[in-house]
Amino acid sequence: MLKIKRRYSFLFYLFCLMALCGIMVSKIETHQANELIKAYGLSPDTRYFQTDDNETTIRQFIKKVNRYKNVQLYFSNIYNKHAKLIWANKEIRQMPTYSGRYFSLDEFSGRVTVAAVEYGAKLNTRQLQGNKYLIANNTYYPVIGEIKPKSNNYYLTTGLKQATSLDLLSNYTVYVDGPKKLLKNLSKQYKLQVPNFVKNYQPRWDYIMIMTAILAFLTFLNWDLSYTIAKEFKKYWEAIVGVLVVYIITNMLLSHFVFYSNLLFLLGLMSAEFVISAIAIYQSRRKHATTK
Repeated sequence: MLKIKRRYSFLFYLFCLMALCGIMVSKIETHQANELIKAYGLSPDTRYFQTDDNETTIRQFIKKVNRYKNVQLYFSNIYNKHAKLIWANKEIRQMPTYSGRYFSLDEFSGRVTVAAVEYGAKLNTRQLQGNKYLIANNTYYPVIGEIKPKSNNYYLTTGLKQATSLDLLSNYTVYVDGPKKLLKNLSKQYKLQVPNFVKNYQPRWDYIMIMTAILAFLTFLNWDLSYTIAKEFKKYWEAIVGVLVVYIITNMLLSHFVFYSNLLFLLGLMSAEFVISAIAIYQSRRKHATTK
């Protein structure tokens, strides 16, 4: 096997790292998109209920839960399985789209109900003056986006100022994605249950193994380059600057490709990488000093 000089070995490490990152990112993005569609854009904390209360409207229920922050509601019509209503008081997770976009926060507080339809779904739609409209319940709803298909569904916004919120809550299966305090209070009035997409969710160990391998690569790369740079530069401050550059690059890769969704864990790993860099500098300079 050809011996690669230590000072140039980082090129090989970076090549392997980027190839591994490319595979991981592609698989994770596909996995996350599929999980998002299965969960209708909701988190694993979601609970659902049905009620036989024939007096409470969706609008009244929204007023009740709107006192809490970071709430998203998903209403699935019992009598029309393809009709879904969405409301939130936060920016919701965006569904994968073929064209256009998914709902934004402003559309839940406005007066106009807008729609998102599944791409290729057999729905009653019409083009008027260059704009696409969904026709449901004898009403025209402007279509703002086409999302990845699931089962021929269409999605409408609802809100305190929208006519869709006047429907009875008992006509829907209500999914609530919100803080634990809200769920605890709702459980006193409704029988909250765990959705199947939460029960069936399992962590993908192949992705965890890939991320662990990348972390190991980054750690080895950080140590090897820090050690080499500290040995090559004669002045101590030059070694520190060189290692700092390596530290920034490795942690940029770490934050972008691996643990970008968990800030505290990322900060912990960055601190560990910093300690590794410092030890590598110390060991390299100490060995260099003893060999003189």
